[in-house]
Amino acid sequence: MAEIHILGQIVEGREFSSEGLFCRYGIVTGDRRDEPSRWRLLGGEESGQSHAVFPDVDDVHAICQPIDVHYAVSSIQGWPKIFVQVWGQSHDGTNDLRKYNSCPGSALVVYPPTLPTSTPHTYPFVANSEGYGFVSVPMASGSYDLSIRTWRPIGSFRDEITSVLVGGHPQVTAEEIIYNDDDRFRLKTESTGEIIIHLEILHKDFERRGIVFNENVPLF
Repeated sequence: MAEIHILGQIVEGREFSSEGLFCRYGIVTGDRRDEPSRWRLLGGEESGQSHAVFPDVDDVHAICQPIDVHYAVSSIQGWPKIFVQVWGQSHDGTNDLRKYNSCPGSALVVYPPTLPTSTPHTYPFVANSEGYGFVSVPMASGSYDLSIRTWRPIGSFRDEITSVLVGGHPQVTAEEIIYNDDDRFRLKTESTGEIIIHLEILHKDFERRGIVFNENVPLF
């Protein structure tokens, strides 16, 4: 089997409204039409979370979260994607903890409650979401600086007023919504910030299997 080694780091976050940030990331391979055996993890962690960071004088959050994964590959179908979830933290070190209830008629997002409710679908004590996003790993080997423009769901006018006065934002209910296009078209969203990722892509034995990438035109 051919092999690919993905090295790098989540470098920084820009243009986010929260004072403190921490970032969760995940790497996914394959899709619902793909056989799981086509991508086999040989080493490294496919998910992780950074420490909490506060901005410098230029309002840049230096996240510096390492990424290091090694795969054996039998097909280029299901090429890896990196997705991020950015969360906010107050200056005193506490997360913005709120109680959320599922929005009626939607399985995609949860909203801060605006009225007392007896619904059993509750999501207690979650941190304040600052944004979601993903990027496909470049196919050609080499060094890359990638940008992920993040977004977050928005609710009704009343939901947004509640977010301003009480705190908390609507959040997605499943990670798949972040990197799959199937359901996301139903979401109403707003842009939030930008995550910068640096990657080094190393290949082994792709040419032996008849797979040649254009080094000058990386595919995303």
